[in-house]
Amino acid sequence: MAASIIILRSELKDLSLLGLRDKPVIQQYASLLQIVTASGVSNFSFCEPVVRWPKNDFSGEVSWYAPQEAPLVQLVTLPPQEQDPLLQAFCDKVRHLQGFMAALSPAERALLERALVVPDMSALYTDGQHFILAPWGAQAAGTGGFRIDPNQVDFTQTPIGLLLAPPEKTTPAARTPSASSDKKDDLAPASTTGAPAQTEPQEIPVSPLPNLQKTELNRPLRLMLLGLVFLIFFVLGLRAALLIAAHAHSLSLFGYTLLGITP
Repeated sequence: MAASIIILRSELKDLSLLGLRDKPVIQQYASLLQIVTASGVSNFSFCEPVVRWPKNDFSGEVSWYAPQEAPLVQLVTLPPQEQDPLLQAFCDKVRHLQGFMAALSPAERALLERALVVPDMSALYTDGQHFILAPWGAQAAGTGGFRIDPNQVDFTQTPIGLLLAPPEKTTPAARTPSASSDKKDDLAPASTTGAPAQTEPQEIPVSPLPNLQKTELNRPLRLMLLGLVFLIFFVLGLRAALLIAAHAHSLSLFGYTLLGITP
């Protein structure tokens, strides 16, 4: 590693290393380089990791060595107009590696795919021609800190996998006619084409109510009505008295017995 330089140091507590065959992917660097060399892809590589594992109060770290002395910068720090063509060139190289995976064994294919998993796109370094990854084979650690994850990761949901995804095509929504155009305004005047002319409403004369005057009854009629009212109340009172007496058993059914004495 005489011509190599350290471009990054990562603390293990910030990483969740991906594992394969009971050991971290970053410890299979030699096998990974053989796969990249066999693929024929040029100007692309992985930084060589040198791991210092946690011990006592030391949380552990990884030193990432670049296999060249050319000045490398993180691609995300470049101006947007410089990033776009470089990202396109990087994606072409990764797609070339993906196409080469069909010729690999399942273990080699899993190694290459997991090595392409990075915490974020700040892991991509370039000098304008060469591309190199550091860190790789790891995701950002969660709340639990450093761990070795043996589970398979969905590459399409990783930063590089999302970068390779084709842009979604949005189809314009079919225009639907406005519902309001079919509605008729009930308050709008109807069309007068071919319709008879409207006539003004005619006034209908209303006869006034007759003037009702108070009419007084003559004296004989008033006396007769008063007598009739007195007679009605007298009959009602008598009937009520008889009902009360019958209820108290003071009179017999035919009126012959009074207070229990038979004549």
